[in-house]
Amino acid sequence: MLLYHKSCGKTGRKLARLLNLQSTKYFTDQTVFIRWGNSLPVPSDYGSINSAPSISLAAHGLKSLVALAEAEVSAPKVYITPPEDLSEYPILGRKIHHRAGTDIVWCETPEDAYISESNFWTKFIPVHKELRVHVFGGMPIRILRKVPRRNDADMRVRTSLRGWGYQRVGSQYYQRGQEVAVRAVDALGLTFGGVDLGWNEETKKYVVFEVNTAPSLNSISLLYYGKEFENYLLEDEPDYEPTGYNWSEMLERATTVDSDTE
Repeated sequence: MLLYHKSCGKTGRKLARLLNLQSTKYFTDQTVFIRWGNSLPVPSDYGSINSAPSISLAAHGLKSLVALAEAEVSAPKVYITPPEDLSEYPILGRKIHHRAGTDIVWCETPEDAYISESNFWTKFIPVHKELRVHVFGGMPIRILRKVPRRNDADMRVRTSLRGWGYQRVGSQYYQRGQEVAVRAVDALGLTFGGVDLGWNEETKKYVVFEVNTAPSLNSISLLYYGKEFENYLLEDEPDYEPTGYNWSEMLERATTVDSDTE
């Protein structure tokens, strides 16, 4: 059984079909193999891939950043109330729960922050490059770099709705970023996740913005996750029925015909 969150059902259902699993977003009395962004408590959840508490932590915008900082993973400074010191600005207004950065509010003054209706705020960190690193079982499985998709792409807040997307890069690049991404997933108690992070040229550090427990996937990334999930399930779940796929062949074929962007 794959238990997905309603906001990411499209990808969750695709993964379930790929792995020959049933899927649902509701309460279930069946054994849960995979949680795809869903932290719903269920009685049959024994050792599912990503636990309910870890997903809840990762999905909580404020608590996840605090947890990362406590684990000494570099993350943006957070504010429970807007700072009065103007030297702290600009800051970004955020919601506790969000998706695709639709909650982000640019605040240049305390007045901006107070009228933003945000739940908390983070220090704006200018970055030279941004990455998404997909991590599974303590290893990076796919690395993408954020790239502009429109001429008018927002250069301050880089989200899909503001003109940005991702393009694959080779695993030989951004080794430090990959290491930070692995640490971020581990710090939140997750088995897998899509880590969004950026390189700050001034501090010479990668900063983790969030860890997605149900990242959007294109057809190629779907295969990467499918391969990792099946290997995991074959080792740890005696009731799982293998697909019989040759994942390496499927990935090779897919990369020759499909766009390798997200």
